[in-house]
Amino acid sequence: MSKSNDLSIFLGDYGPSFVRTAYLLTGDQDRARSLAIDSLVKVCRRWTAVRANGPALVVLSELYRRFLAADVPPPATYPLGVLPPRTRAAFVARHHDALHPQQVATMTGVWTGDLDRELHQAHAHLQATHPELFPAAPQPPSEAAAPPEEHEVAPSGEHHPGWATPFEERDPGQAAPPEEQRPEWVAPFEERAPGQAAPSGEHHPEWAAPFEERDPGQAAPSGEHRPEWAAPSPQHAEPHARDGAGPRGGLVALVTALPATHTDVAGAVLARITRGRRIRVATWTTVSVGTLSAFVALVVAGVNSMATTFEQAMTSPTSSYTPPSVEEEEAELPGLLPAKLDDPIQYAWQGYCRSEGENNANDPRPCAQWRLQTTSGNEWRLGGARAGYDEDSGVTMPLAISQDGRRLAYRQLTGQYAVRDLPTGVVKLIDVRDAQVAPHLTVSPNGRFFSVDFGLSDGATLDFDTGVTHYEYGQEVHILGVTDDGTRAVAQQRNVSDVPGHASLTTFHLNGLTALEGGYRIDPGLIDLGGAVSPDGRTLALITADSELVTMDGRTGRMGGPRTDLSDYDLIAVERWVREDEVLVRSWDDDDYVALTKVNVKSGDITEVTGDWVEWLDYGSPLGAVRP
Repeated sequence: MSKSNDLSIFLGDYGPSFVRTAYLLTGDQDRARSLAIDSLVKVCRRWTAVRANGPALVVLSELYRRFLAADVPPPATYPLGVLPPRTRAAFVARHHDALHPQQVATMTGVWTGDLDRELHQAHAHLQATHPELFPAAPQPPSEAAAPPEEHEVAPSGEHHPGWATPFEERDPGQAAPPEEQRPEWVAPFEERAPGQAAPSGEHHPEWAAPFEERDPGQAAPSGEHRPEWAAPSPQHAEPHARDGAGPRGGLVALVTALPATHTDVAGAVLARITRGRRIRVATWTTVSVGTLSAFVALVVAGVNSMATTFEQAMTSPTSSYTPPSVEEEEAELPGLLPAKLDDPIQYAWQGYCRSEGENNANDPRPCAQWRLQTTSGNEWRLGGARAGYDEDSGVTMPLAISQDGRRLAYRQLTGQYAVRDLPTGVVKLIDVRDAQVAPHLTVSPNGRFFSVDFGLSDGATLDFDTGVTHYEYGQEVHILGVTDDGTRAVAQQRNVSDVPGHASLTTFHLNGLTALEGGYRIDPGLIDLGGAVSPDGRTLALITADSELVTMDGRTGRMGGPRTDLSDYDLIAVERWVREDEVLVRSWDDDDYVALTKVNVKSGDITEVTGDWVEWLDYGSPLGAVRP
């Protein structure tokens, strides 16, 4: 994963709150820190994929899942230890993390019909056993009606206790009580005094500031982009609660004993995320130096010594890794890709800037460009494009390579999407407007058709031979694959108001140059990890929510063949078909490296792909001329 200032800000602002949540669940400071770091590493190493989809909630989901799966008893003296793990999790999720009841039920497994009763009983029990920590909430006026019985709807105008009243029950124009405080992970900046400046040296992009900091009548700057976690929606806001009374007050009091050394996890998370890339870059550097030296024996000894020192530095808790200067770093860079190249591209990976420095989106530093590895072992940089996540536009810069390694598709610095034929140097543009959201590129096996979609708008496919662009129109278009004849496998989500129990529907169809097939509804979870179209253009390989690889007839929607269980794998995406009965799947291994696995869709057999080139792949590294 490429290093991103955006990720650093997220970890700095939200990391301490995740540690506090983990402490309320476990009651142990060291376990809480480990639980928070493990959860953050699991989610944030896929930062480019989750940053626009509410990463705070994704981290919380992972944190609660890990806690409930571990089932380790808390210390005997811990006040919340008297609650069963699931009830304790629901209590913390509702009152500390201010989650909506439906979100609490999803994360903890407590049925929504029992949630209010369990939380009320838990609060009453804690008040009785630890009255100094959980003081009773203020009594309502005597003329107010008694609280409704279980499953009974409260009469209009009836007042619930503050801790039980969700934010949505407020009148839309009613301001929150002045003493009400949201937890830090909801809006970390608002705890500063209105006139208080950010700490020295601290920098936050404008989109990272919550809406409350703006003047109420001030409009958002033109073209401004904020990730979802920077401006929480009302359903994620906190119930009525006061720090001095009620459940939230008790939980806040419990976490005040956590030292700052335990809540500061940003450095530890970033070190684990970038560890693999640093080791790979260091290895490449030492090998390059060694091959240029005439004193082979001395160089070998020196490389071994450097490797030992580097390994000790990375494993020693007291040591630190010192990045090179910009001049030293850029002296190691490969040359720019020439106008014409007969050597096919095998794979690509994102450049990693180890030194600190600004990175202009319109003129990126060479270390932030795509690295292209050819089948002969030569390495090039892709000029006119940037790799990784761009903090200014909020867009992840994509790259796609044809399976023969002779064509590239990428986003130019101007915002246009280009396809480049390497042997001839011809460049053609996909006639589509940049949507300024996460783009996704897809290429047909023969390299003739290149598709781009943005997930929140229309999609487009370029026929490189004719130069014509074909379009898919809709609210949320996902082009899962394109065949050699130009048929696109398209999933489209649209909002509905006339289908009971559904706010949106996801449909699938095969859109060819002359015919349209399909049009049936599918489970939207089937496309979360992408998909791949078989060589004959009829079958799709997809991953279910239960981490099973399944095949689906693109014309009828029927499932066929065995369901291959991949739950032991930390899956990233369905890569592509490599033969008529084998699908390539990408995942993370136990050491935070990318792993490739071949799955036979007929027999269910699983085969690991090995090779030195696999170790250089990153989360978003596209494959070209490889024969797994």
